[in-house]
Amino acid sequence: MCKDKPITQQLRDLEVGGTLVLPIEKKSMLSTTIYGHLAPERARGVRFTTSTDYDNSTVIVTRTA
Repeated sequence: MCKDKPITQQLRDLEVGGTLVLPIEKKSMLSTTIYGHLAPERARGVRFTTSTDYDNSTVIVTRTA
């Protein structure tokens, strides 16, 4: 993924099964992005899961549908 792209665009570009790893500091913004900015995509069935890796201070987003 291109680190210069906005997170919303990086999430839109993810294929099913693809992952995006972000710094843990982005976790709260990530929820707003997925449930707010990507609402039209979610209405069409796009789904994501997130997990937090506290050891590495990252959040992992996976597109599941």
